[in-house]
Amino acid sequence: TNSPQTALVSLNIEALPGPPEICHLPPSFDFTASEGGPNPPDQNLWIGNCGEGTLEWSVSDDAAWLSLDPASGTSTGEMDKVILSVDIAGMGAGGYSATITIQGPGATNSPQTALVSLNIEALPGPPEICHLPPSFDFTASEGGPNPPDQSLDIWNCGEGTLEWSVSDDAAWLSLSPLTGSSTGEMDKVILSVDITGMGPGGYSATITIQGPGATNSPQTASVSLTISMEGYEPGGSTEPPCRFYGTVQVDGAYVPDGTPITATVDGAGTWTTVNFTYTGSPAESVYVLDVPGDDPLTPEKDGGVEGDAVTFTIIHGSTDLAAGSGIWHKGIPQEVNLHATTHIGGGGGGGGGGGAPTPTPPAEPAVEEPEEPVTPPEPAPSPEPTPPAPEELADEGPSGLAPGAWAGIGIGSALLLALVAWLILRRWVWTGS
Repeated sequence: TNSPQTALVSLNIEALPGPPEICHLPPSFDFTASEGGPNPPDQNLWIGNCGEGTLEWSVSDDAAWLSLDPASGTSTGEMDKVILSVDIAGMGAGGYSATITIQGPGATNSPQTALVSLNIEALPGPPEICHLPPSFDFTASEGGPNPPDQSLDIWNCGEGTLEWSVSDDAAWLSLSPLTGSSTGEMDKVILSVDITGMGPGGYSATITIQGPGATNSPQTASVSLTISMEGYEPGGSTEPPCRFYGTVQVDGAYVPDGTPITATVDGAGTWTTVNFTYTGSPAESVYVLDVPGDDPLTPEKDGGVEGDAVTFTIIHGSTDLAAGSGIWHKGIPQEVNLHATTHIGGGGGGGGGGGAPTPTPPAEPAVEEPEEPVTPPEPAPSPEPTPPAPEELADEGPSGLAPGAWAGIGIGSALLLALVAWLILRRWVWTGS
């Protein structure tokens, strides 16, 4: 009764997804390391599918020092991480580069690349110990106060960082601080002397300066201590000397050992040193000169007193060159760097003038044109020969002289030659021969 019947059938055909597309961050990488040092920290590369469907990606690189982990993966939109590791073992200082290639079959923009740079910095050169002064002198009286402190300057005159330490071998000497570091700046070490319980006499000690890795480690500085009997100073002076030290240069160059240096205190004597210590790189000439104190028990002034001016002279060959000045302080070392300049005497051939005037050469004599001769009556009807033109004679010159030869002939000779030429011309005209 109800035939036929129908049933509806539906069919849904879904569109295929679009192609994948490679996305990655960052576009480049920079690694930095020090030669012989540890590997630089790892970095991350992020890869994702910014298209449709599924991205089957893989990565590779072209450098032996670079590794990637993992080397492949898939993404339907999420970001996947790839770790970049660098191994600098056996590599020297310099710049290196590599390229990471990201591939994805079917991706609209495959392949993609990311750049990697590696900079390996050269290691700094070794440090070098420099110190001033090279030696110290302390003086004191038995039972009296301790001598004033002195200071030792230490610095790195090489490269890198100097990690220094100091020590000494005397119970009466103490140093502070005992360690430090320098990349070029000067560090001060205070030297203190304690004479408690010590009798009169001479004492010595050595300061040792060490710096691991320094090209000239260890270095030493000598220390001397003189304790006089109570109420007495060695040499009759009641004042300890003032030590002057520093570099010595003439015309910007350090002087050789044996160059005399003199120090003069106004109203007192002169003291000289000729020995130098060479420090630093390049070597610097360093002098040390002790100027004694004045002995108040003598009528003449034979040394310095507090605040005296001390002038220095460098004896350069046979010339005394002023080199600087300092102030005398009892027992306290003073750094005075000496500089002198040689001057060559001036004059040397001034400008011209004042001499005899240069004589002016005589002017070239002019050739007188001969007067035109009066033609006598013709003896015969034969035609008169044509005499040469005066210009031709002038060009040839008398006696065959070339033009310009007149310049070297005296005035008298020139007049004589002109007369001879005129006579020859006259005879030619009159006789025709």
